[in-house]
Amino acid sequence: MKGPEVAAEKAVSTLVIILAHFRHFSGLGIKWDIVVYIDNYLTNQLINHSTISKQGVKVMKIAISSSGQDLAAQLDPRFGRCRYFLIIETDTMSFEVFDNDNAALGGGAGIQSAQFIAAKGAKAVITGHCGPNAMQTLSAAGVQVYVGQAGTVQDLVDKFKNGQLTPTTEANASAHAGMGGKGMGPGQGMGRGRGMGGRGMGGRGTGGGGAR
Repeated sequence: MKGPEVAAEKAVSTLVIILAHFRHFSGLGIKWDIVVYIDNYLTNQLINHSTISKQGVKVMKIAISSSGQDLAAQLDPRFGRCRYFLIIETDTMSFEVFDNDNAALGGGAGIQSAQFIAAKGAKAVITGHCGPNAMQTLSAAGVQVYVGQAGTVQDLVDKFKNGQLTPTTEANASAHAGMGGKGMGPGQGMGRGRGMGGRGMGGRGTGGGGAR
């Protein structure tokens, strides 16, 4: 291994040893606030180390909501209802493309998409808009979320690797954003005996003399 790699490995080994000592004190019943604080700090440092490359840029598996199937595609701003998810290894830039089967769901698309991303092992999501349910699911799974983004997948990966993006835990879309169309809202469809034709599906409910 080269010099920087050796130094990084030694740093991790030192953190592991120090963390073991602090946990030993905790096991003896010593609950000093500083012991607990340092324990948490060192644990986070060990986790963060796994996402840093030898060149000092982030290396991990990330997910991007995409309108296309390659790195030149534009980001799709709709997290739960995007067309595709690209799962990218940021060190090698190899990637997998997945159709988003949740896009057509009547509800829960954000939660289902978030669970899918977490199951694929992604540690970060880059998207445009993310609702509160999806945000909560991603945060609970330990997935960092970067919202309000635009541009090509390649550009966004580069920004991520160079530390130019800021994660958030705040949703920037409503719970049912992106469902599109007028859906089952107040139209003049199935009510008033117009059945399936006439002015569309979106009636004033299913009553009002639908079958006379």
